[in-house]
Amino acid sequence: DHGRWRALRSPIGDYFPAYYECMALISYLDGSLDRIIQIKLLSFLFDIVAAGIAFRLVGALTQDNVTKWVAPFCVLAGPTVIVNGAIWGQCDIVYTTFLLLTVFAFVIDNDALAMLAFGFALSFKLQSIFLCPFLLAMLLQKRIRLKALVLLPLGWLFSIVPPLLAGGSAWAWLGAPLKQSGEISALSVNVGNIWVFGKLLHVSQTAGTILGAVLTMCVGIAIGVFGSRFRQTKSIVVLASLSLICIPYVMPRVHDRYFMPAELLLCLLACVDLAFALPAGLLLTGSLISYACYFQAAYRHWAMGPAFLMNTAALFLVVMRAYHLRTDATQCA
Repeated sequence: DHGRWRALRSPIGDYFPAYYECMALISYLDGSLDRIIQIKLLSFLFDIVAAGIAFRLVGALTQDNVTKWVAPFCVLAGPTVIVNGAIWGQCDIVYTTFLLLTVFAFVIDNDALAMLAFGFALSFKLQSIFLCPFLLAMLLQKRIRLKALVLLPLGWLFSIVPPLLAGGSAWAWLGAPLKQSGEISALSVNVGNIWVFGKLLHVSQTAGTILGAVLTMCVGIAIGVFGSRFRQTKSIVVLASLSLICIPYVMPRVHDRYFMPAELLLCLLACVDLAFALPAGLLLTGSLISYACYFQAAYRHWAMGPAFLMNTAALFLVVMRAYHLRTDATQCA
């Protein structure tokens, strides 16, 4: 309605510009595809890309050919992936794909690719910061060279070019995600994290947001320091999973879709280590319980308790597994 590319002159939503640029390109399919299908097409395409990365990631962790071919279907047949993209038309698979690529890059010891992929993840969604504690650990391990850090902002810089060419402002787009956090009117929205108890404990949104930000920062630093000894290939992926599940668990003002990167990575870990099958299943179940609130709002009053228990159990199992891996690494050293 506003000229496709010309509409990028000013923020038209609460995402970074990369998503809207993809939508602008897809909008040229008007007349060939229904607009609802156009919106979902981006998710479909990244489902396939994520499945390819899953194949390569699991392939780097195991030599079993059967296992490698199971990995793509953890993405393509993932229940939350199907609900997120095919049903809702949401785009969480896009930044999740780049986060999977970031983890894979560290597995193959390519820090340049890792920084480039993470930069593109950030150019789509700010929720990519869930992986920051993992990146801190990689920095402490000196697996990220200083010259590789130069590639980090390229994704954002690349995505801001079309709005600038259209006469827009980079600063206006930079502040777009702040609108999203402002639209979340509760400390927890249909998600089983620790802030489901905020209302019961009469914690104000302002106090909870400040306390949660401090808690999230402390937990993130702790994960980074804790993971500084994770050097084996599989343990790196475990650390990334811990980062992706722990941050949305302690962060306030999040919603039901924020556990998606952790769900997929745990499913891929389960392909090579069945010890992760249970936490993956628990986290998926917790998310599906939360998703059900979208379809039936009255369901929320008793659904968040089970979702919280599922997510807590999954987090506990991942923490214990990570602790044992770190202990083994320390003894070997």
